[in-house]
Amino acid sequence: MANPAATRELRESAKRRLSSNARFDIFLSHRFLDAPYILQLRNYLQLLGYSVFVDWIEEPELDREKVTKKVTAHLNKIMGRSESLLFAVSENSPASKWMPWELGYFD
Repeated sequence: MANPAATRELRESAKRRLSSNARFDIFLSHRFLDAPYILQLRNYLQLLGYSVFVDWIEEPELDREKVTKKVTAHLNKIMGRSESLLFAVSENSPASKWMPWELGYFD
């Protein structure tokens, strides 16, 4: 189980980054069903010195279940501040609503 204080600090740090219009090295496109693997990948990339945007970590309150103009506009803003896309493909990816759209944005 995660340390609640550490989790709070990570979320507060993420909020500061997002509100400051900070840039990200990597926008990590993935299917939420792969969360345990994505977390490991994100942690590894951060150890290498990259800043990585993962929606459910950086913005857990974001409702990814509904494709709305508000959510797409917000993700457009984040993707526009990201230098690259890492498209994490798995057997779960084909059913994603968001991954094809994120790939199209970066294309």
